[in-house]
Amino acid sequence: MSEIALRRTDRLSQTLLLFWVGGGLSFGALAPILFKLIPQRDLAGQVAGAMVARLDILAWIAFGVATVLVYGLRWINEVDEPLPVTPTKLWVFTAMVALILCLISSGLITPRLAELRAQMGVPVESLAPTHALRTIYDHNHTVSRIVFFSRLALALVLALSVDLLPREKRAAA
Repeated sequence: MSEIALRRTDRLSQTLLLFWVGGGLSFGALAPILFKLIPQRDLAGQVAGAMVARLDILAWIAFGVATVLVYGLRWINEVDEPLPVTPTKLWVFTAMVALILCLISSGLITPRLAELRAQMGVPVESLAPTHALRTIYDHNHTVSRIVFFSRLALALVLALSVDLLPREKRAAA
């Protein structure tokens, strides 16, 4: 693969990751407005939850495609690499952590929040803060935010570091 082709695929990867970061930051900026404009907090929470579900799908696409583009085109050069850790392997490890966080968010936390909301049968804020279901819901919601902002940080790190990856072919030893 030529250096020009690698540069183009790196730019595409970088663009995908930065678009996802932009979407995530937009959601973070708009969520408080959503809760102010929609009078029922439960309805606002349902809308926000649907937005997070869409962002989860976009995260899978951004991290997955970026990983395939960046590493898929470099893996042959890495096969005979004597060093256990290279910049490309470190980048891919970081992308894998982000994909695991996508799995946690879309496969565990988001469905659990929907299940808890269904079990409550009433708006979340109508339950006392000490109510068992509300406590579990609040805990899961906190974990969801941590996972979300961790993915934002990882996407930003990956997008900004893709230019540091090697693009030239290594000479055979």
